[in-house]
Amino acid sequence: RPPNVARGPSVAMLAWPARLALLALVQVAESSQETFRVASPRFSHVGDATTSSAHSKKVRRSFLRRFNGKDAFARSKSIAIIPQPKNMEVLGGDDLVFHSGALRLSVPSTVESDAFYEHVIGKTNLKVDAQVDLPQIILEVQRGPQNPQPEKYTFLVSSENEVRITGSTSHGLFNGLMTLRQLFVQGDAGEWRLPQVKIRDEPEHEWRGLMLDVSRHFFNASEVKHLLRTMASFKMNRFHWHLSDDQGWRIPSQKYPKLTEVGAWREGTQIGHNRSIHDHVRYGGSYTADEMRSIVAYAKSLHIEIIPEIDSPGHIQAALAAYPE
Repeated sequence: RPPNVARGPSVAMLAWPARLALLALVQVAESSQETFRVASPRFSHVGDATTSSAHSKKVRRSFLRRFNGKDAFARSKSIAIIPQPKNMEVLGGDDLVFHSGALRLSVPSTVESDAFYEHVIGKTNLKVDAQVDLPQIILEVQRGPQNPQPEKYTFLVSSENEVRITGSTSHGLFNGLMTLRQLFVQGDAGEWRLPQVKIRDEPEHEWRGLMLDVSRHFFNASEVKHLLRTMASFKMNRFHWHLSDDQGWRIPSQKYPKLTEVGAWREGTQIGHNRSIHDHVRYGGSYTADEMRSIVAYAKSLHIEIIPEIDSPGHIQAALAAYPE
């Protein structure tokens, strides 16, 4: 076989579990029906699409007739946040409704403002306005003398036409924004609503991550950023980026350009467990230096730390194909 054809475990066999896990995560995050709120028939969610089937609308109308905002326990059963907050109290009462499709916004800095516009406003048709009679969303950072939990936040939707999200740091406030994104629901008339809740939340585990193997199956920069956004929606904070293996080298190098010119491509992918059977389809790809800088910067804006994996001294068939000497 050609010298740069990948050896090692079956690419087809190993790629599918990772791809299926990724697809499952993305489907949950951007389903066309009731995104995130899989346990709730009440409204379609704030995901990329907010349409629902006729059956779903019928179920929601039945739900609204049965629970009109007075039964807090019943309401709590319809509120699904992933991951589940450490403490959530459903206050009862009517939803905070954004009748005019607009809101007032108070933010501590342009960083939080940019995050709000990208992750909340960008997923709804809501507008930001300065009218005093509009519902107000207040974002604030309260740093104490000691800060043992940088991702902690509190979240309050009150009967006073106000939403207040307070983070112990910018990261904590960002986590509160992701909760806001999940809680926003759209009613049958197109109005956006929030249930009256009080949340105190912080992560149970410091490391909450996902690994993407782009060596065996390449994902371009746009797809990686899509995955990072999905991770952020679920408050994940570590991205294990598997960038090299026998099946392909994805990292640019000015000193060793053949690593991507040769090592990033294979002339066939092994099918099943038989190393002599390949599909003979040229496959590969790599990132430019600018793309990698852009991905790292974007992950930082989402409060996600990237953990790169570059294999050596084993699992370097792609590198040896580029520089056999």
